Amino acid sequence: MNLSLNILVINLKASSERRARISKQLDGLNIPYEFLEATEGRLLTDEWIENNIGDRLKNVYHNKEHRLITKNALACADSHRRAQLIACNFEDGYTLILEDDVVLANNFKKKITNTIKLMREHSLHVAFPGFNLAMGSVEKRLDINCSDYGFSFFKYPANGRVSGAYSYVVDSIGARKLINENVEKIQYMADTFRIKEKHLNESTVVLYPKIITTGYLESDIGYSTSGINLIKRSKQTIYSLSTKSRTAHYLLRQWKERRW
Repeated sequence: MNLSLNILVINLKASSERRARISKQLDGLNIPYEFLEATEGRLLTDEWIENNIGDRLKNVYHNKEHRLITKNALACADSHRRAQLIACNFEDGYTLILEDDVVLANNFKKKITNTIKLMREHSLHVAFPGFNLAMGSVEKRLDINCSDYGFSFFKYPANGRVSGAYSYVVDSIGARKLINENVEKIQYMADTFRIKEKHLNESTVVLYPKIITTGYLESDIGYSTSGINLIKRSKQTIYSLSTKSRTAHYLLRQWKERRW
């Protein structure tokens, strides 16, 4: 099978340790991947914000109406916008967009190959191999047989949404629909996919168990973690320690995949 998959990793140029960590996971998969240099929040000027951010979001930022809408968050949205623009031009294949702190599941190549196979067979445009369930619940797609693949496809939540823009697969159609409102200026943040509003419900799936999890590293391209709670800080510490032990790392990943 011709996989027709490109992997695009969003990474700050200065984050060499993250680049090395994700490269170690991706090397040897025999799947093309490249790094997209992330937009850096601290370098955003007032002129850049004026020219690149939509009025509604710009007002929220300037009036400090939401503590998470910071320069880093705006930069993260721009990084994903640029990644989606690249995916729009991959006409005959699929693009897996990753942030640089992710952890790939065991047998990742086999699982992502089967994901692409099923997406192609069922005309799916968007898949979330890793995600956070922000609200709502999901139901299994009984019309898609994933037996023996090591995961199942679930419907996008009818009365909710997923967040966590750290991993998603799109074809060119899905990429165009995701970026539609953000082409000229950024109207929504990276986690605001607006799947239902763009009528992508039936052509979007979420995978369980997740085949990609977040590493709980402190964000350097997105939302500020200055107000991070004790639980998440503990997860970050455990993850940092676990990278030194393949056994501990494996157990942590299994635990995280069952937290959904």
